[in-house]
Amino acid sequence: MAFGSLVVMTRALAGGHDALVRLGRQCVRSAEVRLRATGARPLDGQRMYELLKGNTFAARNAAGQHWYEYHAPDGTLHAGAGASGRHVWSARGAWWIDREGRYCVDVPRWSYAHDRRVAVYETADGYTAFFHDGRHYMTFRMLKGDPEELSGRA
Repeated sequence: MAFGSLVVMTRALAGGHDALVRLGRQCVRSAEVRLRATGARPLDGQRMYELLKGNTFAARNAAGQHWYEYHAPDGTLHAGAGASGRHVWSARGAWWIDREGRYCVDVPRWSYAHDRRVAVYETADGYTAFFHDGRHYMTFRMLKGDPEELSGRA
């Protein structure tokens, strides 16, 4: 195969990859678009604050990972596998609600969790959150207080 043919083939494949990436982004955005089409709207800031303050949520992200987050009233976030988890890990950071009513976290030990801001919707089976670009982040259900004893860990 001539070098020129290889370059043309590589560019064609790269263009196909770009098209797949664009299509993928449209598909992941569609989950939030479909939810909004049902009339659902993100929770407002006051509702988010009341829901989270002093409580824990049991979360699962789009990749299927499970974890818990306890939202201390002072704005400290305690996250981890929980007392009942098979793996013992924990992380500490901060949580807050921004002016747009988005749930925000900053956890220095987590990749991609620096100033993370997500819109949260109430659903029939709990809550679901989306990144600013419409990608699904997590689903969660609320637990009263700190039942997984996350605040007692570092």
